[in-house]
Amino acid sequence: MGLYSIPERFTVLSTDDFSANCSFYYENRRCYLMGYKVFVSYKFYDYDVRALPNTFGQTLPGNYVHYLETTILPATNSIYKGEHQDEDLSDYSDDYIWRHLKDKIYDSSITIVMISPNMKEPYRQQRSQWIPREIQYSLWETARNDRVSHNNAILGVILPDAFGRYSYFDRESTFPILRDNIKNGYIFTVNWDVFLKSPEVYLEIAKLCRDETPSYKLVKTL
Repeated sequence: MGLYSIPERFTVLSTDDFSANCSFYYENRRCYLMGYKVFVSYKFYDYDVRALPNTFGQTLPGNYVHYLETTILPATNSIYKGEHQDEDLSDYSDDYIWRHLKDKIYDSSITIVMISPNMKEPYRQQRSQWIPREIQYSLWETARNDRVSHNNAILGVILPDAFGRYSYFDRESTFPILRDNIKNGYIFTVNWDVFLKSPEVYLEIAKLCRDETPSYKLVKTL
């Protein structure tokens, strides 16, 4: 399976073909492109991403998330469930922030991981970093009262670096929980520019990857 291609197990030749014929996929099962509740996991302070138009000052991954929230998701009938740009939790404890984030993930159905050049802090264990913990919680089935939140679909969206390149991304050197669930087919990855062309298609692909990956293959440990 190519890094930016439709998974081979789906009988689809291209993104355009998927969009035009989304009523039939994978042995002619019916597919409906619908809205989702979307949580976004990202590294806030990563200065090595391409500048976005109409952004004042330094572009950060959060600017991409804001564009996703205000422009892309409304066009796909989806609801943004992540942190908002004006939401400052810096004065709160890590325990409070984690409870806050878990509530948002619990109330979502797809997690988008914004992959950026410096999202991984190489000298800290992944269990001590927010993105792996958010991926792990997205993979869990969580019961609260009488409601069970099933594991989220997960889509990895690779952001361009400051020079507009995507070649920096190497799944072998990223977080193990991200790497392993890309390898087993659960997490699909696509670069930002391709994602922009048909975001609703890639949200649907993420859901298909979740539905078609046996649960025993999932890697949920940190």
